[in-house]
Amino acid sequence: MIIKRIEITNFKSFKELKVDLGKFNVLIGANASGKSNFVEIFKFIRDIANYGLENAISMQGDIEYLRNIKIGASENFSLKIVSEVEYGILGRRTRRGLLGIKVYETIYEFSLKFKKRGRGFEIVRDNLTQKCEFVKLERN
Repeated sequence: MIIKRIEITNFKSFKELKVDLGKFNVLIGANASGKSNFVEIFKFIRDIANYGLENAISMQGDIEYLRNIKIGASENFSLKIVSEVEYGILGRRTRRGLLGIKVYETIYEFSLKFKKRGRGFEIVRDNLTQKCEFVKLERN
């Protein structure tokens, strides 16, 4: 899977970040400019995939360490990942042959609303979108 774009809001030192990624990326910046927190985004994504959202948040040190300190609970946390991965899904047999689906882009996004008092959060958006095209499958 190739991540093409990341958008994140209210994460660690970032109020809002939108980054288009290529096949090779280099992080350069002064001390305390957010390089390590940018890398933490990928660790957070990995932890969500491996352990689930609640455990991934705990692994970040809980929501107090996940969200931007200056913003706090006043704004939602959101993450959007656009990935480029091509794969096919076998469809169904029609009069003209086999019809399949070719997925060429996947977009996953979610948003969390932090509770004003105490700890905790509520998932206010959780979407998975796959862009695809229908293809006619032929035997070679």
